[in-house]
Amino acid sequence: MPEPKSMCGNHPIYGGPVAESTLMDAAASRMKRELRAAAAAGKLWRGTTTVKVGFFNRNSDPWAAQIINDVKRYAPEWSDSCDIKFDFSGVGTSDVLVNVLPRPGADFGVYQSQLGTDSRNRAGSGQPSMDLVFDRANANNDDAERRRVILHEFGHAIGFIHEHTRANKPITFTPNAIRAYQLMLPSWTPQQIMEQIITPFQGAIAFQSPFDGNSIMIYPIPRGAAVDDTGAEFTVGWNLVLSDHDKSTANLAYPKPPQPPNGGGNGGTIDLTLNANRVGDKVAGGKSQRYQFTLSSPSLITIKTDKSTAVLKGSLIGPNGPWTLSNDSDLTNLRYFAFLPGGAWTAEIGPINASISSVTFNLSVTAG
Repeated sequence: MPEPKSMCGNHPIYGGPVAESTLMDAAASRMKRELRAAAAAGKLWRGTTTVKVGFFNRNSDPWAAQIINDVKRYAPEWSDSCDIKFDFSGVGTSDVLVNVLPRPGADFGVYQSQLGTDSRNRAGSGQPSMDLVFDRANANNDDAERRRVILHEFGHAIGFIHEHTRANKPITFTPNAIRAYQLMLPSWTPQQIMEQIITPFQGAIAFQSPFDGNSIMIYPIPRGAAVDDTGAEFTVGWNLVLSDHDKSTANLAYPKPPQPPNGGGNGGTIDLTLNANRVGDKVAGGKSQRYQFTLSSPSLITIKTDKSTAVLKGSLIGPNGPWTLSNDSDLTNLRYFAFLPGGAWTAEIGPINASISSVTFNLSVTAG
């Protein structure tokens, strides 16, 4: 029988509670709550968009080589959503130093990371700033599990804190929480559960985005461990991939530069990057520009231009569409704001009529 899965265990003296993201109430029958995920102030990478990642182990061990390849494959998924890149070239001093084999203080099943730029301090001393010690004998450690853990720990490495440790979290751990977690993670002590799950994060918060139960950064919450702010039982499973709100939080912390204007003037279709502003798109009268994007899960979406419906018209087509884009409350911006289901969506925007020669506009489509 496979051993239980493990979670990241950052001991306070080894770097404290680390990175995390989001949680949103998935019960559509209840009112959606605008809850928040956070990045730690003072721990974000500033002055560079590239973080150098080195490895503490030689890859002559086949299992070590496998995990190193997994890190190079999965960690850059964060870069798809924000302006931070991981350099695995091995040139220069490492900002993040990853250990993948058992060592003193990090046996099989230990996954932990320093928080943000604290990684550089530890790596600079020649000590690992991150441990990813997967046990090859544990059948749970398949590709999906390794991806989950790597994404989670690299979330820590770029500065995000655990959502369940936020002082203003919208959930309350019950008196039965320690027992519930011991049943799920029998190797964890009550002290570890208190430190890693129940005790609130004490540092300052820099960025916040909607709380999301699909986040890669939140620990699972078993039955009986927590209730939400209505008193209802609150549970979270094992999340395996970055959620839309993970991605939007990353882009808040490390904003991608504006996408270049299309410049064509004749419409067409553009694959849109969420949370990256488009500047100077131009569409001729009688034409429209289509912007495609995909939501992997239900998300709060805002579509906004800098032109009004006196000049532009727009529609949104998707699983529950189409909808007509309307004016903002100040009557100056074509805008749409809604909680949309997951799936493929297309925003179509163009001049209000063919008599207008062309319209140049800026556009943002943000999740959260």
